[in-house]
Amino acid sequence: MAVIGSREHSEPVIEKMIKNRRLGFRPVCLFDIEHSSTEPIFGVPVVNTLQELTDCANKYRISHAVFAEAINDNPEFDLHWMRDVFPNILFVFKSDPFGSLWVQTIDLHGTLVIETNYHLLNKREMIIKRILDMFLTFLMLLVSVPIFGVLAILIKLDSKGPILYKQKRLGLGGELFDTYKFRTMYENAEEKLEKLLQEDSAASEEYEIYHKLSNDPRITRVGKFIRRYSLDELPQLINILKGDSNLIGPRSYLPRELPEMGKHANIILKVKPGITGWWQVMGRNATSFEERLKLDEYYISNWSIWLDIYIVIKTIWVLISGQGL
Repeated sequence: MAVIGSREHSEPVIEKMIKNRRLGFRPVCLFDIEHSSTEPIFGVPVVNTLQELTDCANKYRISHAVFAEAINDNPEFDLHWMRDVFPNILFVFKSDPFGSLWVQTIDLHGTLVIETNYHLLNKREMIIKRILDMFLTFLMLLVSVPIFGVLAILIKLDSKGPILYKQKRLGLGGELFDTYKFRTMYENAEEKLEKLLQEDSAASEEYEIYHKLSNDPRITRVGKFIRRYSLDELPQLINILKGDSNLIGPRSYLPRELPEMGKHANIILKVKPGITGWWQVMGRNATSFEERLKLDEYYISNWSIWLDIYIVIKTIWVLISGQGL
């Protein structure tokens, strides 16, 4: 692929192509329409003239170009010349906060129109999803009942406190519900966290960005093992049976996180949260809180039965590999 556009708009496009090799797009050169710099982006060389771009296309036999700029009527962005070099042209649209998997094109008498919709907000689709979630939940219960007993004994022997941990979370429409997990922290966990954040500036900064800590002093010995394989999430199957949540969906957020969710809350809280989801299998602990919100919104915008099945398969791999959710 040849990428065409300014460095500002082309850099995230190139990064996504490189990080997602499964898409089959390999950027080999960037034509900087602003001629701002010849510094490579993620190792991709930059050309500043049409002749250099043509030479690059001939050298690598490139038949596809990606235009990463906003399309408008400005003569500076006249794209007719691209047809002489590339038979196939892809245009990048900023689709946030709309879905991209369900986009359809419509010809409005010579004018290109894009149609998209939120499938998961359709009542019929919600019913189908609920049936699938309940079926998978009952299968999980059959397998996990013996695990419940073993984990309960280990938690009780490891540290003082209850076996299950109950916490208020934001559910459908922002309603609060009690979510259940196996206890993985010491009883005075909140006091430990508050003290750590006050005394350790690095930990405070990490918690502010990710809302998690890579080396959390609140977690017990057994808790570390349980969290590594996400076994602490198993009691949330109770929440699914009660109707508080789904098996697959956006992660349930804490009430204190509502202000930070901002505009994303409007769409995320229109569906039930899930035990696993797009954020858990694609971003996990490596993503910031803001990125997590965008991934959850992406799931809602692009939902399908096949996407849920894909998430289930990815979840199994994440658990087996001990990456946690």
